[in-house]
Amino acid sequence: MKSILKLTLLISIIFVAACKSDKSMNKDAKAPIAEKQAKELSIHNSTRTDNYFWMRLTDEQKTAKNKDVQTQKVEAYLNSENEYFDKVTASTNNFQKELFEEMKSRIKEDDTSVPYFRNNYFYITRFEKGSQYPIYSRKKESLEVDEEILFDVNEEAQEHEYFQLGALNVSPDNKLVAFATDTVSRRQYTIQIKNLETGEILPEKIEWNTENIHPGLDAVILGMHARIDNPELLKAKELNLPIFSYPEYLYEQSKDKIRLVIGGSHGKTTITSMLLHACKKLKIDVDYMVGAQLEGYDCMVRLTDSAKIMILEGDEYLSSPIDRRPKFHLYKPSIALLSGIAWDHINVFPTYENYTDQFVHYLSHMQSDASLYFNETDDEVIRLVKQAATHITSIPYGMPSYHFENNQPVLATKEGPIKVNVLGKHNLLNMQAAIKVCMELGVAEAMCYEAIASFTGAAKRLEKIIDTEGLIAFRDFAHAPSKLKATLQAIRENFSDYHLIACFELHTYSSLNEAFLKEYNQSMEGADEAIVFYSKEALHIKGLEDLDSNAIKAHFNTHGLNVFNNKEDLWNYVHSSVNSQTGKPICLLLMSSGTFEGIDWAPIKTV
Repeated sequence: MKSILKLTLLISIIFVAACKSDKSMNKDAKAPIAEKQAKELSIHNSTRTDNYFWMRLTDEQKTAKNKDVQTQKVEAYLNSENEYFDKVTASTNNFQKELFEEMKSRIKEDDTSVPYFRNNYFYITRFEKGSQYPIYSRKKESLEVDEEILFDVNEEAQEHEYFQLGALNVSPDNKLVAFATDTVSRRQYTIQIKNLETGEILPEKIEWNTENIHPGLDAVILGMHARIDNPELLKAKELNLPIFSYPEYLYEQSKDKIRLVIGGSHGKTTITSMLLHACKKLKIDVDYMVGAQLEGYDCMVRLTDSAKIMILEGDEYLSSPIDRRPKFHLYKPSIALLSGIAWDHINVFPTYENYTDQFVHYLSHMQSDASLYFNETDDEVIRLVKQAATHITSIPYGMPSYHFENNQPVLATKEGPIKVNVLGKHNLLNMQAAIKVCMELGVAEAMCYEAIASFTGAAKRLEKIIDTEGLIAFRDFAHAPSKLKATLQAIRENFSDYHLIACFELHTYSSLNEAFLKEYNQSMEGADEAIVFYSKEALHIKGLEDLDSNAIKAHFNTHGLNVFNNKEDLWNYVHSSVNSQTGKPICLLLMSSGTFEGIDWAPIKTV
């Protein structure tokens, strides 16, 4: 780090010296002066004046074929700034070229990644001297054999001003690879498949198709992760088609039903899943929307004319790129549940107060005849309920009484002991919440316990993915600090005699933002080996600054924490750790709202 700092400082001094010493610098060039147009902007009870707001262009304006007056004016001013810069710095052009070559000479151009082994192949990413893009290759069974080039991105990029090859995903039989390309630098990916035996790229493509949008459509449903310059969205606007956000559409289709909304920073998906499991067992006809794939359900949403009840997972994230309201603000519940509060989504709620304000709005705007079930073990939930839910009926729920029999929790109920199939105190609390709400629907308490007791979990919620001799592995959606702590506690409580390797991927906007990292303080202390992984590609996609490994370690404040930003290095470390441990059985816990860049963990244990 010190050598880098010295180099940076030296370059800065050289540049300044070069500028000062060059007497031929154009001092007569006249700097452009931007016009001021005062505009008042109000947010969070604060108003400021922005004199240059007129320069802000929408994505529609930037991409429009025919530029409007404002766009032309902004572009004219920016061009005048560029011209001024070119004139003032013209005398340094040669120096800039020399400096660039000097900096480039200090970068290793012919670099190669550490190979990683998957499904009988070693996969390698390498760069060649003089080339800008990587070469992806593989070698079958041995590093001593000739390489098979999957993609030479330098060749793929030749005809494009911008080119990016997305994540590669090889088929189980090693014959096909799916890949994504972006040629416009706007995350507009086209997904295709390449035949690795013939080298042929199959003609089928998954891409934006404006022909899908036509006047015959009743409406367009817009997801949160679509961009506002999405070609299909622009076409829908051009045709003046009705555009609904996903939660807005769900409300419109269920406004005549009893709407049961499960809200909170954590536990939403699990509680909703438990309720749906119980309804299926009890043959209660319900519509639903849940954030995970459930066993016995073909999809994650159901809308019918017959069902009188709609169960909704009430996410606090924004509804769509053109509807910035939190999703759960739109549902207007008849029955609501609030599971817990912990700061999340820092990219849209930059302060804790701003985040909790969304729950205040949610509670204060509930209809007076609504019922609210809330977690009485969460002090922040209690505070918000007292503040904003005074006009509705509020019913607390808490931790049930339980003990363990052969590592399996047993609930103490009025009907006697009941064995359940979930792990962790947080999930027992979630189960208690689900039972309370199930009773609100008119089901007898004994039947609620009986129906929910057989629940085994939702996808990626402490989902067991490996169970072999000496190794058990779980994947979990945990990504917020409170979720990490609860998940680790659950695993440690149930597998106390195992060597616990906990691996967490920084994937969300919040977790990849250094300003939020301090919230993870000691969140992974329960592990024998703690690992944090982040993808530089994810940082790029989200437009965030790179992270420093030492800063991550400092914020997590966890003894022996390992940090990786390369999936091959991560795989090699975990593979080595899993296969070198002797004595204790191993529990591998994988926590992420992403996929660890598509890593296949199945072959992690090889001896």
